[in-house]
Amino acid sequence: MSMEVANATKSLGQFASNSGYSALVEAAQDDAVLTKFFREGITEDVPAVVAALRTLVGEPDVVKTARDLADLIEGEKVAVITDGLVQEKGEVEPVGKQRSHSDALTLVVEGETEEFPLRGGEILKAEASAPNYREAADARTCKTCVHGGDRYCDLYKFNTKTGFVCNSYEPLSPAFEKYVPPQEVQANARKALERYRTAEEKLDDEVVLLLLSAIANGRPLSREEIQFMADYLTDHYEVMDEESWTSQGAEWQAWNALGGRAGLSWAKRVLSIESNSVNNSLTSCF
Repeated sequence: MSMEVANATKSLGQFASNSGYSALVEAAQDDAVLTKFFREGITEDVPAVVAALRTLVGEPDVVKTARDLADLIEGEKVAVITDGLVQEKGEVEPVGKQRSHSDALTLVVEGETEEFPLRGGEILKAEASAPNYREAADARTCKTCVHGGDRYCDLYKFNTKTGFVCNSYEPLSPAFEKYVPPQEVQANARKALERYRTAEEKLDDEVVLLLLSAIANGRPLSREEIQFMADYLTDHYEVMDEESWTSQGAEWQAWNALGGRAGLSWAKRVLSIESNSVNNSLTSCF
């Protein structure tokens, strides 16, 4: 499997895990739409994405295009695709390299293993949990909601659709006055910090350790700290190899300890608000 296909497969697993069945059907309707979901994170190469889809569904002779995948899903041959697993009529069958579908992150220090609980639930039902999730009638959308941003909902744990909203909508700006990370990110930082402090082998990166302490204590972060958090999570995601991702290795653990997907979404949103605020201030001066 080429690197492009491997990366696209990994990205598809994340997207399907967060968004579930209906969003996957929507994504598979059109090559252009499908590619859009992967553009920011992994690849713009449609053939690589389609090849990744073929790998996941295990139907190389049937799935030639994204449209074929939509037909396959709508025909209920494949009920759910998530985390490199294909589920057909209640049976789960592994396809290629995969990681266990778990709600726990595991930290390994000096050969010892300890569970690292993550908040969540049944991810595939996340979108359905958003009350009255619907197309927005005005500017109140997931993009302008405190829980949304970077196409990800921190409250219900799924990738949002453009122009949609649910009954849990809250305006974006007021909630970011103090720039305190979400509870999920704080909880992960606390657990990681406890583990690092009791381990014989301490965390070497002093900057990361200080940032973990600030997040764990619910302290408002400075713009520089939020920028570091966004850069760290982005850089580590891009260089994380497939083995670390599929086996929940050390790099994957460190990425989640500092916030993971929820932390990256939050940091990028705050920086976007800061940037818009500065631009508006400069515009008002002229």
